[in-house]
Formats: sequence, structure tokens, C-alpha cells
Amino acid sequence: MIQRLRRPTHVLFFLLAVLLLAGCAGSERATRDTSAAADTSVTPAATAPPPTVPATVPTRATVPISEADTIGVTPGRFDLGKMWTFDYPPTAYFREEYGLELGPEWFERARLGALRFATYCSASFVSPNGLIMTNHHCARASVTQVSEAGENLLDEGFYARELGDERPVPGLFVDQLIAIQDVTDEVNASLAGLQSNEERAQARSEAIARITERLAEAAGGMAAGVHVQVISLYQGARYSAYTFRRYSDVRLVMAPEHQVAYFGGDYDNFTYPRYSLDMAFFRAYDDEGEPLTTEHYFRWSTTGLEEGDVVFVVGNPGSTSRLETVAQLEYRRDVTEPAILGYYQDAIAALEAYYEEHPSEDQIRTSILQLMNAEKVYTGRLRGLRDERLIERRRAGEEEFVAAIRSNPALSGEYGGLVDELAAIQEERKQ
Repeated sequence: MIQRLRRPTHVLFFLLAVLLLAGCAGSERATRDTSAAADTSVTPAATAPPPTVPATVPTRATVPISEADTIGVTPGRFDLGKMWTFDYPPTAYFREEYGLELGPEWFERARLGALRFATYCSASFVSPNGLIMTNHHCARASVTQVSEAGENLLDEGFYARELGDERPVPGLFVDQLIAIQDVTDEVNASLAGLQSNEERAQARSEAIARITERLAEAAGGMAAGVHVQVISLYQGARYSAYTFRRYSDVRLVMAPEHQVAYFGGDYDNFTYPRYSLDMAFFRAYDDEGEPLTTEHYFRWSTTGLEEGDVVFVVGNPGSTSRLETVAQLEYRRDVTEPAILGYYQDAIAALEAYYEEHPSEDQIRTSILQLMNAEKVYTGRLRGLRDERLIERRRAGEEEFVAAIRSNPALSGEYGGLVDELAAIQEERKQ
């Protein structure tokens, strides 16, 4: 999933493909110090009560802001992140910053080589014969699922000596993004003249259903393995129709022993991934039961990376909070994230206690590891949200944005007080 390109200085940035980078590392327990992102395929139960903040949650930032200390507080060009969708990549920025001339063909190859692994991870084609690579933690459930009587493939590892030994994984599929279409105008047109939230929500749902059905049929429909999903971006400012080709015959090819894939525990697995084998291989098959012929795939490098190479990370799924105000982020910091993190930690503790009494139930261990992965996300989010320097930097950018709106008569009347209104709402929510 790496495209190697030369440049004299060391750079690392992310190219958002399909939705967002996901599925990259095992979990980080709350006692660890990390702010790294990972896939968040596990969601808390809606009925879970918000627990108190555990003692292991990082405390408030130890780097307060003073009037004299403004280093690092000035907002930067990409404070909202270097993650982009394939249909709107910042090619001018790539040219200015990295000297890269990337045309539509390059982005098409990258998009078609990348995959959505089920609904919860990223993957990619890595051979012309349907071979798929993903993370081992994305494969754990499948490895457990195909273990036969007397086997424990999660601990023992597995590899197919020949094609006939590859094990079909019932229910597993991968999606290849074959087309993106902007359908914003069509969705918005369906809302014209409607006032109530209920009417607008109903009209929006109906418009999205029509778009989905029309585009799926035009691309061949279910018979061609086509699946269409309309994605709401930028909090509803834009709608994109993503057309996927789905491959439902996916077979396990290789997965290392869990102890090797998870070498060093979660902290080392994430911080020093080159020392572990957090990877697994699958293969997609066509309707005739033959290995899929894949024109677009990521080729192996025989030389590896060097300092100064530009690296793109392509992945799906995910989301960002880039459009949230400072008040909304502070609400996350004080209410939402501590509650969800506490839920994850309570669930992990309960399942670990159960697993001690039932060590043969590997599915429980898989669930624990998935929860730990999500726990790491919220630990990192809280650490960032509790860094006063980052919040003040975001606040400075927000103040510039608000000032620009209020200086424009055409915008000020409608939007000039919006940030203040959102702040008032957050206070009501806290109560």
C-alpha cells in the first residue's frame, strides 16, 4: 500500500481513499502513552451508562499556555488534517510541497488497488492473482472462524501450501471502489421547499435510495457484484455516490501465529511494527471459482523505503472531526470520550475475567483485542483533547474564521453567530 517517490527531505502524509485510514495496529491499553489512530470497528452499546473517568485516563495537559508562550499555537495550513478523498486530491499542494505531478491515472491505480475489508478494515491487492494483504488483527475473527475441530489457528498460525488448501471464509467480502460520483445537487434538489426536519430527513432518504438503485443498475446490479453507497461528507455539505465491486468468495491464505503477529504486546506492535508480523493474506476468487485476475495491485518493493521517500497511506473506513468547533471538541474532552473510554475499559475487564474462566473460547479473546484496539483510539483522542496547546491552536484558527465571516456582510447576518450558538448548545448538553 506504499507508493515510493524520491524527494531530498523526509516527509510522511496520508492520502484518504474511499473514506479514511483504518485498520493499522493493535490496541493500546490506557496505561500506555499514545495518540495514534486505529480502526474503530467496535462501537459501545447505546444503553451503556456513562461511567466515571478511570484513574488510568491521562490527566489534563501539563503544557499550559501563557501570553508569552505562543510557539506552536499559530494555526497552520493543514491543521484540519492531511487526509483527502480520491475525487478531490490537492494536486497543486503535492506539486508545491513534494514536486510530484500526479495525474488521474495515478489516483485511479491507487484507488483500484485498495480495498475495504468487510466493513471494518483496509486491505489491498498485492498480486495479479487476487492475493490480498491486510493486518493480522483484521483477520483474527476469520482465522478463528475457519479453524477446524482440534485446531487453534489463531495460536498455531496457518498457511496454504497450494490453492486447494486455501480456506473459504463464509460471509467475508472485500469491496473495490470502482467509481465516485458527486450527487450533491440531486440530493439537495429533493429538499427544496421543505421546512421541517422530519420532511427533509424523509426526502433525503428517498433521494438517496433512488440514486443508489439507479447507479447500481447502471453498473450491472447485484449480478455484477455491484454495491452503491451514498456518503455524506462535510456534515452534509456534499454527497458522493461510491460504487463498489464486491467480491464475496474470499479465502484465507496465510496468517502467522498470534504471538508473532502481536510480538511485544500492543505497545511494541504499534510503535515498532517492523519487529512483528501484523499481517495476513487472503485471496479473492471469481464466480467460476478461479483466483481473481487483478489488473491493479500494489507491487512489492525489493529495496524498501529510504529517508526522503514520500509515503501515501490508502485506506477505509473512518471519519474525522475536522469541522467541529472548539466548544464541540471540549464537550468531547469533558463528556463523550471519557464515557466511551470508561465503557471500553469496563467491558475489557469483564471479558478478561470471563476468559480466565473459559480459556477455550477464542472468540472472546478476539472480542477483547478488538475492544482494546478501540480503547487505544479514545485514549489517544483524550490525550490530544487535553493538550491545551492544541486546543488553543484550534481556537486561534476558529477566531480567524469567525472574524472573516463577520467582516463579510453577505455572510455575517446568516452565519455570524453560529459558533456562539453551537457553544451554547454544548453547555446545555453538559447539563
